[in-house]
Amino acid sequence: MNSLTCWWHHLCFTYDYIHHIISTFLDGELNNEQEFLLLSPVYGNWARLGQNFEARNSFSGDLTQVNVWNRALSHDEIQQMSRCETDPQGSYISWNAGWTLKAVSFYDLPLQQFCQQKIGITYFFFPNVPDKTAHYICQALGTELPWARSMEELHTLQNVSVASYPNHDNCHANYWMSLTDIVQENVWSFPNGTLVDDIFWAPYEPNGLRYENCAALSRYGVADINCDMQIRCAVCTFYKQQRFSLLGICERELRNVYFVAYQRNISELLFIGYGEYHIMLEDMTWVWIDVVNNVTIARMEEVDPYFPMGKRWWNLEQEVCGQKHGRRQLMLSPCPPEHFTCDDATCIPIYQRCDLKYDCRDNSDEYECQLVDFSQVRMTSKRNASKCS
Repeated sequence: MNSLTCWWHHLCFTYDYIHHIISTFLDGELNNEQEFLLLSPVYGNWARLGQNFEARNSFSGDLTQVNVWNRALSHDEIQQMSRCETDPQGSYISWNAGWTLKAVSFYDLPLQQFCQQKIGITYFFFPNVPDKTAHYICQALGTELPWARSMEELHTLQNVSVASYPNHDNCHANYWMSLTDIVQENVWSFPNGTLVDDIFWAPYEPNGLRYENCAALSRYGVADINCDMQIRCAVCTFYKQQRFSLLGICERELRNVYFVAYQRNISELLFIGYGEYHIMLEDMTWVWIDVVNNVTIARMEEVDPYFPMGKRWWNLEQEVCGQKHGRRQLMLSPCPPEHFTCDDATCIPIYQRCDLKYDCRDNSDEYECQLVDFSQVRMTSKRNASKCS
């Protein structure tokens, strides 16, 4: 559950040669569109998959159902294939036509198995952290701390922890929750303000009066504890794979912008890019590296807590955006489109940016905002219109 588990995904590209638009579909859904000028026609009577002159640049993984058509498939056709409802063969290149295999192995799977995989819930564990750090880590990873509504759900979390990390008993029972009553005593709510009343308290809880405004999952239920004086295990719960974007690097190819987070060992994080980049902890320092060319691009400066999510200062060792060296501020964001990324990597709708009201927890949504005088814009437009008439 916490290893680098691989899952089948359906990937499709279409090209609109009239408008010069290449579209990318992931698992049947449109993922990206951008202009792309195809300078020469595609021709030939053979194709090569995965092979490169250097082994390190060759494809490593599993491939199947590689087909090419001499027309752009419709969205409906792509969705049907991604759901294993159809299995059409390409009119230009067909997977069933047969391939000459070199230094690879093969195995047979039924078509339906590609669409029957159940990813389930993934957990990242971070032992011995204070409340503020626990909230930051999970929210900056695009999720929240756990919320258990019963002893059964608590036992599920405990069982996963024991099975995954049997030698880390700190994460076997005591977990931070995303509940607080700091706004109003004995009125418990989530960070977004949603009130909660169906809490399965442990015996003799809550008992902290105004000194204990945070909640934690213990062996016997929920307990209220002191937010500032306690450390617990932070468990970040993922119901689907989260995509991250590294912003401020002037990359034209999105595969070098997008990353996915993994946890190989307890408390560790690794961000693997769609392309050649990784962001990882190396000798206690976060580094942004090109794993294909084995080059370190930048090293992150110290910050508390020391994680790369959000807006961070990096020291360049390779040229980025024309900047050859020195400090550069980058943003590792979990936010989806149409959202603004706060400096601490939390997300708000884009319309809340610069709306004269603080929406980010760190108030960064109101930084560097400028007022626009629309009356001057209209006057300038009228003058220009008069000159042209």
